[in-house]
Amino acid sequence: MNNHYSFYDMELLWSNEYRGWGNKTFLTDFISPMCQFIYRNNCNSDLLDLGCGDGNKSLIFTKLGFNVTGIDSSEERIKEARMNNRGSHFICQKIDGVLPFSDNSFDVVFSCGFFQYITHEPILKEIRRVLKPEGHFIFIENLKYNPITYIGRLLLKLIKFPYQSYPWNHFTVKKITAVQKSFHDSNIYFANLFTPLTQFFLFKKLYPFFRVIDKIFLPLFIKLSWLVMVTGKNNK
Repeated sequence: MNNHYSFYDMELLWSNEYRGWGNKTFLTDFISPMCQFIYRNNCNSDLLDLGCGDGNKSLIFTKLGFNVTGIDSSEERIKEARMNNRGSHFICQKIDGVLPFSDNSFDVVFSCGFFQYITHEPILKEIRRVLKPEGHFIFIENLKYNPITYIGRLLLKLIKFPYQSYPWNHFTVKKITAVQKSFHDSNIYFANLFTPLTQFFLFKKLYPFFRVIDKIFLPLFIKLSWLVMVTGKNNK
């Protein structure tokens, strides 16, 4: 990276500037290990933000010194990303199986909540193609079977919530574990069993209680976790 941030600087930058999740669970379970992964592996240079949306995550990577390219199918969100982050390159294109990049283009591919909208296998193949040999990836995804978020998605569908497009292809634990095994030096992090309830105002003050309950029961009910992060290296 162009700027020499310490691990603590990276973590602070994410926690201060990223407002999308804005909760303690995400910082503890994902931001910290992601920053450790970036720092430990000296991830640098060219990064692809896959499904970048309005570019809020791209902006953080830009501030960390990455040369960021973001791609998303929403013209409105790409316009917003370009307005907010003039130091990065953004592409508006439907991501349906082929990425518009040459082989070995990126040192890092990052995605967050992207795979739930697409067919997985063609894009995973493309990620391997556009990643440099020994390039790194970071995927953060919603899983399918957490009962709280599962019911929430059904309710949003019933009320015809105005999704950009409806999320239809969530990973299961079995499928995301298979993805992990297809790369090397990879790690997988599961989180959130009951803590999704704290997204509702009624339960917000019970966060410490649900956090303790999650730590006890999540190892027994991994298939019901809400979020997962996978990190690793390309194996071509």
